[in-house]
Amino acid sequence: MYITLSNKFFKRLFFLALAFQFILLLSFFSVLYAYADNNNQGSDNKNNERAKQAIIQKYEELKPYVSGLSPFITEPSFTSPYIAGKLTNNSLDNGLKTINFVRYLAGLDNVIYTTANNTAMQNGLLINIINREISHTPQKPFDMSDDMYQSGYWANSHGNLYWSKGLPQNDDILVGAIKNWLNDSDASNIRQLGHRRWILDPSMVSTGFGIITFEDTAHAGMIACNDYDQRNFNQQRDVVYWPSPGAFPFEFFGTNVPWSISLNSVKYDKSKTSSIKVTISDEFNNAETFSAGNGNLYVETSLYGMDFCISFLPKSAVTNRKGGSYHVRVEGLVIKPDYYLPSILDYYVSFFSLDPVPIKATRTTVSSQQTIILLGDVDQDGKVTVKDTAAIQKHTAKMIFLTGKAAAAADSDRDGKITVKDATIIQKYMAKIPIQTQINSYVCYND
Repeated sequence: MYITLSNKFFKRLFFLALAFQFILLLSFFSVLYAYADNNNQGSDNKNNERAKQAIIQKYEELKPYVSGLSPFITEPSFTSPYIAGKLTNNSLDNGLKTINFVRYLAGLDNVIYTTANNTAMQNGLLINIINREISHTPQKPFDMSDDMYQSGYWANSHGNLYWSKGLPQNDDILVGAIKNWLNDSDASNIRQLGHRRWILDPSMVSTGFGIITFEDTAHAGMIACNDYDQRNFNQQRDVVYWPSPGAFPFEFFGTNVPWSISLNSVKYDKSKTSSIKVTISDEFNNAETFSAGNGNLYVETSLYGMDFCISFLPKSAVTNRKGGSYHVRVEGLVIKPDYYLPSILDYYVSFFSLDPVPIKATRTTVSSQQTIILLGDVDQDGKVTVKDTAAIQKHTAKMIFLTGKAAAAADSDRDGKITVKDATIIQKYMAKIPIQTQINSYVCYND
């Protein structure tokens, strides 16, 4: 009987030892995974920072020079015999630099402008001014030469058109026009995003620009969809994103603007789109889902550059976009036979400023009822550390109660309350994860 009991005891002891070793092994791999994940995150952050610096350097190379002077060498004449006008080199270069910077962001090749295209675009804008309309298929003014009309008609039917009222009429008109075309957020364009898709057409090789000012309006145009023999289809891409993955300057992506993903329809099946679903989440894990069934995902297959485009307008991104980070996942894409491409697209976008202005607080701007604090510095030691996140966690667990400056500094997202989310924001800031935050910046709070 004693031996039997002893055997049972040792068997139990043996299995307990095995279980303990298994737990230790799991813990080891958990630590190893966390270490690797942190290293990968650190690597991603370094890559993102390098990408950001490369973008800033490229922008410095291609930054438009705005002199504030007239865009014309030769002014247009709106009575017969008509003169379409001629643009200064600086006006044309501002347009070209902006287009090529945008294409650089999207991973596309540079384009050039040609004198013939510039002349045609000037003619097209002149026709619209004479006809008092904005038209891609304008009627011929009765007293205009056939050559001028044919040239202008071709430009308007192959171009993006823009007009504005009451803005300065100088040599940065094309810069504003291009940003407007990229946004394409008005009711008549938001579903197809035609202007954007032409600018981001991988096969584009050459363009041409035009500007005409008339009374208090400014009109601009660019040749966007050249004839097939003037395009290079060897430059085609499988996917073109806007905004593109990685670091992205928010100066080129305004608020309340749709996101788009253009796909190569030779490889992705544009006839099978019913299962496409897009999920976007921000750095605070707020998520939105888009699908055709929900009516909030647009699938467009007309020939605007790449002829397969999905787009969506995130609500959460509207207010957090400046400095915000977003994770996008696209599911349900169908690949055509014989092509080996991912049916799921998974990427991140981190917005930043090309010209960041540091936040500086000065005593002269603070009223007698306000105090300056360092946001995130809960323990008021002059720096943001892990101690500050610990204080927030203790507060939320009701182990301590933060008041006054400490409570104001703990409210990391400045939503008026102290939650676990505030500690998470500080942790992400310390881990150098790109987020939209004022952590470690001086802000005011009411005493």
